[in-house]
Amino acid sequence: MLKRGAAGQYLWDSNAKRRWHIPATPARVIDVTGAGDAYCGGFLVGLEQTGDAVEAGLRGNVSASLAVEGHGPLYVLGAAPGLAQARLETLRPAVRLS
Repeated sequence: MLKRGAAGQYLWDSNAKRRWHIPATPARVIDVTGAGDAYCGGFLVGLEQTGDAVEAGLRGNVSASLAVEGHGPLYVLGAAPGLAQARLETLRPAVRLS
């Protein structure tokens, strides 16, 4: 995976032998501290839960989008119920083979 901030991510799926572009989830950026960690955490949980690299990339992307919208490591815990799922559903159709 190549994280590119507001430019999204490139993801190489070695099983499928394909490169994907996942655009960044629109977010109101307050503080980017921890965005990379949030991405990696969301990615790893997504990969463990689904076994799909693209789905994992989507989950990492959404995790990072939530993290940048506030301050501190616990900010994401206060996200509106269903917000992460809504962002996933909005983002999925925007994923493209690259």
